[in-house]
Amino acid sequence: MLHLITRLQLKPGMRAAEPLLLKVEDVSPRGSLPTVSLVDRRNDPDDPRARRPSLKQAPRTLPIDKDLHSDICDYMEGTRAKILEDIKRNGTKTEKEIARKNQFLFIALNGRPISIQGAQKALRELRLAPGLSADLCGARFRNTFADRYFEAHGADKRDELAHLTGRSPDSKQFHRYANAAIAKA
Repeated sequence: MLHLITRLQLKPGMRAAEPLLLKVEDVSPRGSLPTVSLVDRRNDPDDPRARRPSLKQAPRTLPIDKDLHSDICDYMEGTRAKILEDIKRNGTKTEKEIARKNQFLFIALNGRPISIQGAQKALRELRLAPGLSADLCGARFRNTFADRYFEAHGADKRDELAHLTGRSPDSKQFHRYANAAIAKA
């Protein structure tokens, strides 16, 4: 599951916590145009997390590549479904209720949505792997996305990148971000 979260940060340029906001309904169905939709869920009554991830930028629908879409669908139909089935069979009454109500895409073995702390811990552990940078983080994935986007599409696609990242093309932060990516391209 961590590989899917990091791929969502790397390819469509999601912020670190944004994949944790996704619900099953936000993923386009198999056979359709592969997209994921980021929705503002700061007041979601079904989110049991104490520290809820937030959508810091504008809500948006992002195109994703077919392989990532297929892998997400496989995760939903395989790993995610198996976790929920195991809880349905073997969980406590409370676990069953939480799992039944949970529509978040990425879930822990207890059926709860993955927390920000859980995702950060998994990434810290991943950084210990040989050959990976100790400063690997969500911001690096997002910056890599912007760099690659400008390399592939050119600097005249600022408005498109602004939409994909959920930023206003007029914001100072976006201009700093875009200028740094263009300088690298």
